[in-house]
Amino acid sequence: MGIKSSFLIAWRSLSRRKTKNLSAILAVTLGVTLLVGITITTDTLENAFITSILQGEGEVDLRVLNVTRGGYLSSIDQDTIKNLVPDALGIMPELSIDLPALISSQFDPKMTLSGIPIDYPDAFGAFFDWKTGEQMDINTLLADNKSILLSSSQAETFGISEDTPLPLTLTTEFTNLSTLVTPPIVPLSGWAINANLTNTNHVLNSTDSSLRLEIQPANFTSMVTVFTINCPQLNLSNYDYVNVTATGTYNTGVLLGFSLEDQTTFDVSNWTDVITLDNSTFNLTPYAGRFLRGDAYIAIISFDGTPATIEISEIAFETVTPNGIQRVPIIQFNPEISKVEMNVVDIFDSNRPGIGSQYSGGIIRLTDLQNWLSLKDPKRDTDIISTFLVSYKADHFILEIDEDFLRNKLKEVENSIPEDTDPQTGNTQKIYQVISNRLDFISFAGFFITLMSTMLTALGFLITLTGILLITNVQLMSVEDREFQTGVLRAVGANRNGIFQSIIIENLFQGIIGGIVGLFGGLAFGQAVAMYLVGLFGTGELSVQPVVSQEAVILSVIIGVVLSIITGILPALRASRVKIVEALRGIKVEFKEKSSRNLAALGVLMIAGGIILLLNNGIIEESNQVFWTSEGWNTLNEWRSLMMGFGLLTGGLGLVLSKFVDRVKAFNIAAITLWGIPSILFIVAMGNWVTDITGLSIDILILGIIEIMIGSILFVALNLPILMRGLRNILIKLRGVKGVAQISPSLISSHITRSTLTFAIFAVILTLNVLVATLIPTSLGTAIQLEEDSNGVDMVIFLNKPEAIIIGTSFTNEVYKLDDRITDIIGFKTFRPGQDFTKFVALVDPSSPDFDRATGFLPIGIGEFKAEQIRGNASNYSDPGWRYPFYLSDLPDGVRESSVSDLSDDELQVLSKKAWDSFFNNKFEMAAYNVTSGLLSIFSGETDLSELEIGGGDGPGFAGGSEEDPLEDVETLKDDEGNIIKNPIVFTDSFILPLGMQIWIPMNTSANGFPNYQAFTIGGSLDNQRAGGFPLAASLSIGSGEMDFQSLLGTIYLPEYWSNQTNYLGEADGKTLISREEDQYNAYLIKTNLPIDDLQIEDIAQKIEDFTNTNGEGYRYLADDNFFVASSSRTYSRIESTLELTDRIGSFLQIYVTFGLVIGAVGMGVISVRNVSERKREIGMMRAIGFPRAQVILSVLLELVVLGIIGLLIGTANGLLVSVGFANMQGVTLVIPWEEIGLYLSIIVLIALGSGALPALVASRIPPAEALRYVG
Repeated sequence: MGIKSSFLIAWRSLSRRKTKNLSAILAVTLGVTLLVGITITTDTLENAFITSILQGEGEVDLRVLNVTRGGYLSSIDQDTIKNLVPDALGIMPELSIDLPALISSQFDPKMTLSGIPIDYPDAFGAFFDWKTGEQMDINTLLADNKSILLSSSQAETFGISEDTPLPLTLTTEFTNLSTLVTPPIVPLSGWAINANLTNTNHVLNSTDSSLRLEIQPANFTSMVTVFTINCPQLNLSNYDYVNVTATGTYNTGVLLGFSLEDQTTFDVSNWTDVITLDNSTFNLTPYAGRFLRGDAYIAIISFDGTPATIEISEIAFETVTPNGIQRVPIIQFNPEISKVEMNVVDIFDSNRPGIGSQYSGGIIRLTDLQNWLSLKDPKRDTDIISTFLVSYKADHFILEIDEDFLRNKLKEVENSIPEDTDPQTGNTQKIYQVISNRLDFISFAGFFITLMSTMLTALGFLITLTGILLITNVQLMSVEDREFQTGVLRAVGANRNGIFQSIIIENLFQGIIGGIVGLFGGLAFGQAVAMYLVGLFGTGELSVQPVVSQEAVILSVIIGVVLSIITGILPALRASRVKIVEALRGIKVEFKEKSSRNLAALGVLMIAGGIILLLNNGIIEESNQVFWTSEGWNTLNEWRSLMMGFGLLTGGLGLVLSKFVDRVKAFNIAAITLWGIPSILFIVAMGNWVTDITGLSIDILILGIIEIMIGSILFVALNLPILMRGLRNILIKLRGVKGVAQISPSLISSHITRSTLTFAIFAVILTLNVLVATLIPTSLGTAIQLEEDSNGVDMVIFLNKPEAIIIGTSFTNEVYKLDDRITDIIGFKTFRPGQDFTKFVALVDPSSPDFDRATGFLPIGIGEFKAEQIRGNASNYSDPGWRYPFYLSDLPDGVRESSVSDLSDDELQVLSKKAWDSFFNNKFEMAAYNVTSGLLSIFSGETDLSELEIGGGDGPGFAGGSEEDPLEDVETLKDDEGNIIKNPIVFTDSFILPLGMQIWIPMNTSANGFPNYQAFTIGGSLDNQRAGGFPLAASLSIGSGEMDFQSLLGTIYLPEYWSNQTNYLGEADGKTLISREEDQYNAYLIKTNLPIDDLQIEDIAQKIEDFTNTNGEGYRYLADDNFFVASSSRTYSRIESTLELTDRIGSFLQIYVTFGLVIGAVGMGVISVRNVSERKREIGMMRAIGFPRAQVILSVLLELVVLGIIGLLIGTANGLLVSVGFANMQGVTLVIPWEEIGLYLSIIVLIALGSGALPALVASRIPPAEALRYVG
């Protein structure tokens, strides 16, 4: 039988068996649709993810900034920058500032307002109207210095819709400096008697024009002393001498002196007579560099014991210049907040590719914003620019710039930047800093895209298994259906190879057709996913388009052919080995033969491979432990070898034993082991033995899931006859179904392979469905657990600025009056430095010659913790009644040493309380350690995201440490004398500052105008998991279109003792624009007597917002300030928001698993049709011996329902088993989604009934005579 004959047989089969071939083509189509859809989805996801991350960059490739953080550039820098980037398509200056903004009652505390030139280069794109999509003419719209354009994302923040009429009034604040010029003259008014140094009668007359002092001595020791605290705080370097103009009696002796900033004094006259004092000057040269403290004193005596008098008309500090004597005045600037009403003239689309996508706030003319910001500059400098934007190409959204090209350009620019000498340190440094957010984001995206692609590929592989199972099942049914024809072919001389070839050729044609149709199905699937991604990333439809590569188109046909041929090989081999006589007689004979030598040899090889993998732990790979010790089961790397080793070992044993004993018994051992080993991992080991999942690889997860599914499916398949006998015994007892009870279970057990492939489809799909459905509620946890973790805090209230000082009341007192369900209010102080680099935290000692201003500052927030806020009335950790004992994930020295890897919540609570005791102990100090973090290195510019190793321990991640103690084996820092450096401690919620790191925090202002810095050690990290993390910390919102970077950096918290020594949380420099009184808070944690998930908490929050945000009423009335705005955040909502990414990813993955259910439904329908077609003879016999039509229909439906429910039970058990492991690792209670499982049960039953109803009805109407003559 040649190839030509095989083609003819295949062609006749295709042309004559249309319905049955259609089912095979449909099965291939579904499999190809899955694979092509997954390929398109992965590519689309990659493009959408990069687009969503890079959308904020628009067409910007590089940014050139001042080398000092917060410093400005000027227009004269543009020519220099042009020379650095000669091949750039465009260079644009930009000025940005974060401002509070209020529209009606909607408030944004940090709206970014950007100034751009009207004639910016075309390379940066255009602005498009968010309503019409038409290009906007910003030159016409921005008509004056109060006209601004809002981004669509900012408009949504303010609750503005497309129907809102424009223009709108936006109220904001600018700082305006008023100049106060103080002459270097000591005021003569306001002098007072020093009673401690006065011992006789006197007369004092202190006025603006003169200071007259008379003494009436009782004896020669009599003295009168006066003082003032109103002296100007002068820098004595600016003055040459002190000149005193005075008159008086000849017998007056005068002592005149001043206090310096270091508590010392100096005397201008030392018991000098009045004439000498008036005619001479006092040389200030020895006091150059010193500052007056602000107080002065004068004492007089009588040389002869008679009344004496002095009258001073002026005390002046003077300087000799070539132009004569000058009095250099003191110029002081008084900052005032001015409210300005701007006009929102239009709104641009920030989700559309173009320049608008890079602005999430508002835009204004560059010159107008420069003028507004110059109001806070003493020099009124308007030539200020934040950054120069550089674009090397246009239309980044169509084709992203090449990463290597951009990286090379970045290095070229960095190497070409001119250098200058720092006047303070004498070190040379670059005059500019150049960064590429686009390059960093591409690297950042690369990691997550790789992770996500791996997950999708693995998930797609598992789902594609269902397609392969379906195709194999259909092919197998096709072969079984044609056993009689195959027997005839063999009887007339067809050889086995010819039969094999004809079936493979038939599969080839089916694969080609199915591949082509599957391509269109994959395209539709990709389009559906793209539409979903629009909502997931929030970047707009234009930014998320299906990515269809040429490879996907070509592979679709290839995959269809390959799938069809591979899945047809086993059925073809089976068909070629049909025994002629039995096939012609229609007899199906079951053999319980033992395995061949080849299978036994394969089993030996598998046993050897399994032993090698098991011995890999501790013997070959010495970093792991041997498996016969308890330590050999504690890491994921060890479990990888354990699962593969035991899988191969028991599988090999099954093959070898099947040579000598019954196959069912032999392979049951392998099935139980395959299922049992990963089950131990998920149920017992994860969270108990294995406590660190930082190295959790996708391959371990997928390996575990695959072994569980194979083991469970194999075990049920091997024991299916036993299960069916049990089912038959149950059904026989039911009235009216005794006949069906005999038929359906027998049909299932007589076609074990086909039945197994059918319920395996649902087992795989349901495993993934249950796993995805369990992921979200398990991560969210129960409300009771959340209540405990939150320590009773139900919401947070944030004010846009510190509360007003109101006599007789406070914001806290007023809020208590609003609702009697409020049980406790805890106020906190927090401060954001904005662009004020004098309030930035330093990562290196600012007084060190090694300090680099470009990389040494961190613009992180600073806050305060008071003992009463955390401990309440408790005095230490052992006392009950702590007010807010928030958990710590990292602990300071002296506490951390008693920590172990597996702490209960109560044990961690005790350790956290001990840590808080150390925090509030003013004498406690902790060593500084030689640690850093990769994210910190990236932020400082020392490394970039491409060098970050997440989950590793040796990269620029975190330096040193172990699971139990992150500072174990980490060196402490020492001073020049070899002593360990110890500092007071601070706590933080920042994710970039590691435990033990030394930092310097600005305190008050020194005499030279620069901050005084105090060194601290990071002594603890606030838990960022329980109840969504510390309530005052920022949360990341996916798809919001904007990101408050400073807030995401976190906050460092000082104890009250140290916060009082700052000029922004305390009043270390006196009362200033940014100083705080003791209880002047801006954030409040609020507890109520309601459950944490009670919706009435939202009503309380609304009451507080209405009380604070209504003009002329409530708190605004009490504070006499209509710019106070309160915003609220429910703790429960915050927890939901932290899980938004998980929820969306879960929803995204649900697309895949839901499509798997579709595969199952279609597969069930195909199988049902083929079952009825194949079993016409059995159906005819049933009808011939008296089975009514109803029971024929019931027998068909029952078989499908039973197989579907078996798959459901296996999938549910496996899905919950894997979910237990994730719950154990997170330390949360497994939340079983019973509603979803019930829904899946209903879906499976409906699929079975729906798929089998029509074929069953058709089967019941087949005439018995026709059915008995059926031969396929």
